[in-house]
This record gives sequence, C-alpha cells and structure tokens, in this order.
Amino acid sequence: MREVGYAGIELDAWFGLVAPAGTPAPVIGKLNAAFVQAVRDPEVTKQIIDQGAEPAGDTPDAFAAFIVAETERFGKIVKAAGIKGE
Repeated sequence: MREVGYAGIELDAWFGLVAPAGTPAPVIGKLNAAFVQAVRDPEVTKQIIDQGAEPAGDTPDAFAAFIVAETERFGKIVKAAGIKGE
C-alpha cells in the first residue's frame, strides 16, 4: 500500500474456520483442536509456506478477537474513504 500512497495501511489476507452462533463449546473445541493439529503437520505447514502464507493456529477466543479487531479497523477505513455498497 505504501507504493500507491497509503503508508501505514497494512493489508493481509487471512483464512480461518467459523461456526454458526450457538455452536456448543465442546464442538468448537474439538474442531479447533483438529484444525490446529492439521496446521502443525509438517506437510501441511510446508504447503502453506510454499503458497506464500504463514500458518497459524490459535484459540477460538483469540480468533474471534482478531475478527472483531479487523472489522473495526477496516470499518474505519471504509467510513473515512466514503465507500458505499452497491
């Protein structure tokens, strides 16, 4: 973004798993454990890195907080730029 005149704005693509609201905590925990185990598998890690990404696996609460923070951050950018949905 710096090259096009927007210093201070960092854009990263990210991916994660989400579940419907109200999904029982034990189910979320089981899904998260399986996801983290898969991401930490050396072959999966290599594939992720080979595609130019950084593998990560965290807690459901940490990912939820990340989503909230990203939504707030980009919400401010959208409002400041006057971007409207079409």
